[in-house]
Amino acid sequence: MPESPNRKTSIKVERRKQILEAAISLFARSGLSRTGLSDVARAAGIAHGTVFLYFSSKDELFRAAVLEPLADFEHLMSADSEREQGSGEDPLQRIRALVERHVAIFAGRTDYLRLIQYVAGQPERFPDLVAALDAFTKRFCSQLAPLIKEGQESGLLAPEDPKIIGLSYFSYLNGLGLTILGDPPDSPIWAKLAGQAVRLFGPVVSAAPLV
Repeated sequence: MPESPNRKTSIKVERRKQILEAAISLFARSGLSRTGLSDVARAAGIAHGTVFLYFSSKDELFRAAVLEPLADFEHLMSADSEREQGSGEDPLQRIRALVERHVAIFAGRTDYLRLIQYVAGQPERFPDLVAALDAFTKRFCSQLAPLIKEGQESGLLAPEDPKIIGLSYFSYLNGLGLTILGDPPDSPIWAKLAGQAVRLFGPVVSAAPLV
């Protein structure tokens, strides 16, 4: 029986994701120059020529490996923002919930975070990608700012600069993914580290670890 169009589309989506995940891991470990498309194909368990059905060149694959996870995370951020605004909880409770979700995401993306560091460390080589990462960081922090200000105005957070708090928190998230490499995403350590992340927001009341 021939496959349905929906089934074919699903297979293509999954195959492309498979290639992209293999590429992220290899680019993070070996860099752009030392990673070949044949390496990516081998890691993805597909024929070398299959890669070209989805990406026309290694450079196109590299750009997708850097930029597409950013778009995915931004989509999650927007959903989180809408969710917490309608939750009816106080600002500190909403911050705790956001932090818990963010830490869970970063805990499962250590290869991608290593790739980001590889790109960010070479702004002359990847100026447009570094600019995209910088823009993402600014959007991330600006999206947190209203919630931080609300917490400060309600007396739940200490009166510090929301921009600095956002940057500190974002740096903390990136650092977690780069330094805690041996613990799986479901390890209890991530909940404890989420509790530490909440403290970066300057809670006036107790911010116990999320366990």
